[in-house]
Amino acid sequence: IGLVFLFTIGGVTGVVLAHAGVDRADTIGFGDGTNDLEMLAWCGVGVAMGDAADVVKDAADLVVASAADGGIAEGFVKLGLI
Repeated sequence: IGLVFLFTIGGVTGVVLAHAGVDRADTIGFGDGTNDLEMLAWCGVGVAMGDAADVVKDAADLVVASAADGGIAEGFVKLGLI
């Protein structure tokens, strides 16, 4: 099983992933803006960065430090990827 990490999402991305045989459950999205809300809801796991707006944090499955403060690596560790 492979994992796909998304940093943005749109209708086309979902179609491409489905065509490639990627299951939504195997996706992880990291976001910090309200433009990321759709992605966080779509992905199997939605991760909000620590400097995100509260509405983004509330929509996420996991909240980590900001990207500048190592949040991506923190998310990988918390999700057991590294």
